[in-house]
Amino acid sequence: MAVGEFAQQVIVANRDELGVLASNVNQTSEQLGLLYQEVEARTAELARSVGELEALGELSKAVNSTLDLDTVLRTIVAKAVQLSDTDAGTIYVFSGTRQQLRLGATFGMSDELIAAIFDQAIGLNDLGIGDAAWRRAPVQVPDLSEGTPSAVQKIVLGAGYRGVL
Repeated sequence: MAVGEFAQQVIVANRDELGVLASNVNQTSEQLGLLYQEVEARTAELARSVGELEALGELSKAVNSTLDLDTVLRTIVAKAVQLSDTDAGTIYVFSGTRQQLRLGATFGMSDELIAAIFDQAIGLNDLGIGDAAWRRAPVQVPDLSEGTPSAVQKIVLGAGYRGVL
């Protein structure tokens, strides 16, 4: 137990005081093992929370340090990708006059992919991004190859991404 081997059992075949003691040691070892796993899980959760708080602090600093919308959006999407542990991210900006979304900022995407989706017109009725804007809620597509992907989703799928949120 001293080295963290909580599965190790003390075997005493008789039922006298040594047998009872061995049984108690085994139960204690099992309970310690469970507590140790719980502490490790909570420690990992706390470390993740600290990382998220640090990223949010950096984001807050960056947003408060400039009035340049492009810089703010790039910072937000970069931190969102970091916090969500994803490969890439985009922010779309809604034009009320055109009733369309346009690409506002990206992170983790190739220049070729950005160029391919930059000129795509996305309306509020379009699958995925349009749905999310219309509902004002997240929309997840776990597998882009299933169903009928939108034009942007086809481009993203062609670039090797499999799911979007």
